[in-house]
Amino acid sequence: MTKKMNYINLVNDFWKLNNTESFNTTEIALYFYLLHVNNSCYWKSTFNHNNKKIEASLDISYKTLRSARQRLANANLLEFETKNGIPNVTYRLDTSSKIPEVWDEVSPEVKAKVSAEGRAEINKTTQNKTKSNLLLKKEAKEEECLNIERFTKKEFRKELLAHGANAQHVEDWLKVREKKRAAPTKTALNNFLIECKKHNFPIANAVKIAAEQSWSGFKVSWLKNLKTTDKPGPSMARVPRGKYG
Repeated sequence: MTKKMNYINLVNDFWKLNNTESFNTTEIALYFYLLHVNNSCYWKSTFNHNNKKIEASLDISYKTLRSARQRLANANLLEFETKNGIPNVTYRLDTSSKIPEVWDEVSPEVKAKVSAEGRAEINKTTQNKTKSNLLLKKEAKEEECLNIERFTKKEFRKELLAHGANAQHVEDWLKVREKKRAAPTKTALNNFLIECKKHNFPIANAVKIAAEQSWSGFKVSWLKNLKTTDKPGPSMARVPRGKYG
């Protein structure tokens, strides 16, 4: 028997048996998954496959895998051997000789219909899995967005207070940022804290200065210009409030 005929015979035998067994979607998906694996192994008489790989590929639990596998074995579609504590299971799929040879008596039209139904079921299973994966990705993305949204002005204020900033200075700075439409994001806060830490500048002082100067952000380099404006003299050039940020 050639590899091609082996594959075709197993597929046809499966759908022939399905007429009486009425396999569920998981059992169908598992059988054709193992059929694909065996085909990739060039139709070895037996092959090993890991339970975790099957669970991940079909998006099912071990309990569901075990139940579906046993159902297929009871229908003489496969044989398997397990060992306690070892996730690799030995499979044998070439058991078609145990199925009554009534397929040869079926007309070509019926055979073609059964094969078409088989392909449609495979496509349906694949589409369902794709939809399930897309839904999981969408839910994960929504959860990620929710996590971002949960960092609000309240958390921004709490973090600054935890770093020793004066409560009134924090409130004043938040009003300045809000007026300048600077959102109280986690990224903005992290950049502020990194700037202070990098220059060993007290966070409480940075918040106070930013509030006083109407800055939406803070850079230590901006302080040089402030020191210049503090020098006495008629030609002293004041730095316009709000120039930075």
